[in-house]
This record gives sequence, C-alpha cells and structure tokens, in this order.
Amino acid sequence: MSGAGARSLGIVGGGRIARRVAAGIRAGAAGDWDIVGVLVRSLEGREGELPWVVGMDAFRGRRPDLILELAGPDALSALGVALIECADVWSIGGSALADPVLEAAIAAAATRTGHRLRLVSAAIAGLDGVGAASIASDARVTVRLAPAGTDPDAEPDFRGTARELARRFHGVNIVAAAAFAGIGLDRTTVEYFRPLPEGGRRHHTIHAQSEDGSFLLRTGPVSTPDTGTKTVSASLLSGLRQLRQPIWAG
Repeated sequence: MSGAGARSLGIVGGGRIARRVAAGIRAGAAGDWDIVGVLVRSLEGREGELPWVVGMDAFRGRRPDLILELAGPDALSALGVALIECADVWSIGGSALADPVLEAAIAAAATRTGHRLRLVSAAIAGLDGVGAASIASDARVTVRLAPAGTDPDAEPDFRGTARELARRFHGVNIVAAAAFAGIGLDRTTVEYFRPLPEGGRRHHTIHAQSEDGSFLLRTGPVSTPDTGTKTVSASLLSGLRQLRQPIWAG
C-alpha cells in the first residue's frame, strides 16, 4: 500500500524474511511505504510483483529513503559500506560486526554520509532497558540463549564474549544487537546453547545490572526450519509503522 506521501524503501535479500516483510508492507501493516527495489543475486525463479534488482548500481539508482538488509551477516559484510553510503540501513545481520575492520569501515561511512546503521532487535525485546542500564560505568550485561526446558544448571556449548560468539556461531545476530544497545561486543558476556535440530521455542534472556538498577528481559520466540523466527519480520513491520506515526513510544 502506498500513496502520495509514501517513503521509498529498498530491501536486500529475497528469502523468507524478506518475503514476509514485503507482504506485510504491501498489505499496509507498516504504514505508507513504497518498495522501490529488492536486491537479489539473480532474477532466476523470481516471480510476482516485487521490483527485483540485480547489482548494487541498479539498486542505488532506485534511491531508497531507507534500506532493510534482510539477507543476514554475509550480506552486511559484503555490502554494508555501499548500503550505508546510500541511505539509513536497518539490518538483521549484526553478527557480521564481530569483524572490527568491517565495524570501523561502516562507522566511517556513516560518519561521512550522515546515515546510520540500526541493528534490529528482531527476536528479542527490551533493548531500551539494556541501554538505560548500561549508562552507568559499572554496567554488566549477560545474554543467555537456550532451547526451552534447558536445565538452569546445564553447561552451555559456549561461554564468553559476544564478539567471540559471533565469530564462532551462526544465527546469533540478536546477541550483537543486545551488545550494541548496551556495553559493546567485548564486554557483553554470553551463555549459548545450540538450537535443537527440529527447531521449537528458544528462551532468550538478557540480564543487565548497574548501580542504576537491574533489568531482566526474557523472550520465547518460536523458530522452525521452514518459517524461521516469525518475530523478526513482525519487529521490522512494527518499526516501520512507528516511523510513520506522529506519536509513538519506544
């Protein structure tokens, strides 16, 4: 759904998350946005009414006001600087920033252009609370990712910093988002349990503590091999809708 006052939106990726977000936008769930380009590697098998685009030059030519990077860490790693040079970017691939060279390059491009990169909270909530708790110099943030029903005393598959986790495991973008909302990749500690092969509900817990108070945040998104984590697309649509509202909270 779009009208005369619609803002233009570019999307990177044509997978399940991108398709769910595009369907929600076209149904009006995100307010008045006009999808002007969807960047993919190839047009093979691409059908429907979406404006598929191949190549960064062609995508740049669509002049989006905002770009959604929905292809994950590899896409952010390969295209992050070029994307941020075009417009503000919202990304679900924050674990790519565990590479300090990429982080510095994107930060430099953002400073140069005035555009910003936002790591979308996606499958976890309450990052504003993490940010508030992290203002104090003594702030501590711990993230625990585990399948539902995991024994509280079980030994995790990994314990260490958010940066170390992102370098070793796939699908931990929410940890990067929590780290950037709070005290950073190198100070945020993580307890990580691998997902079950059959999918199912996972519990994501963030405990942020400082002299200013304590925040304990827990979410339980459902993820399956076929649908992924549905709260990712829902959070993106909610964020887009808020940008178009005259009054909003968050």
